[in-house]
Amino acid sequence: MASVLLLGGCSGSKTLNPQQYSEKSLNKFFSVIGSSGLREAYYLTHPVFQSNTPFRTLLELDAVYGLKNNQGVELSSMTLDSKKIVSVEGAVILSDSISVPFMTKFSKDEKSVGVNPWKMIYIEFNMKKFFENQGMVEPDSDVMLSLVKKYFLLFHGDLKRLQLSDFYDSCSRYWKTKTSLDQMEQAFQPLINNRFLTQDFRDASFVLNYQSGVRDTGILVTAGNIVGSSIIEFHMEFFFESGQFRPINFNLKQL
Repeated sequence: MASVLLLGGCSGSKTLNPQQYSEKSLNKFFSVIGSSGLREAYYLTHPVFQSNTPFRTLLELDAVYGLKNNQGVELSSMTLDSKKIVSVEGAVILSDSISVPFMTKFSKDEKSVGVNPWKMIYIEFNMKKFFENQGMVEPDSDVMLSLVKKYFLLFHGDLKRLQLSDFYDSCSRYWKTKTSLDQMEQAFQPLINNRFLTQDFRDASFVLNYQSGVRDTGILVTAGNIVGSSIIEFHMEFFFESGQFRPINFNLKQL
């Protein structure tokens, strides 16, 4: 069973225990993100972290949370287990005093030549709590249907003009960091056909299935059918961003 160990040295000693080293590394990690950027912070992590987590993951996390604007961290617990792994729980304070809880782990880098060999090997953020801290509440079926209809009609109207610029602008920042407008327009090329483009979906029936709702990850998932002169299966995913749900994934299948 993990326990909190405060392994202080003798009086006057500057030797720190693993938890204290880990706390210093954690504070430095977020400080460097704000002052020098994500790349420099990435280089501060343990080789295990870098082998398991590509740099693009850190870019994606920044797109979701705005880590470069962090105001520091608040720690709630810190434990050292029998395998010499330090586990830390706390919250990152972001702009506008919004916080996002996290859990991270540190281990000693035996090959480190620096003063502090304790480096990050893992970090996970609580995205659902982050969205809730911004005002997200679980939407009912009427709200989910209105979201589906809003974004589908915007998408369909754009595609009829053979472009997706308005729809792309409405999407989540996170999705736009992973997909350019050109890439999105290429991905939806199969829907540029006469049967899809000439339909009027404004009076179509939008039906959700039982799988729709907010997942433990905080992502809102909607799935179902759009029934008009033909049937469209949809699967849409949303982040809660800037006070509203915005698409991060948009899959349509023409039946």
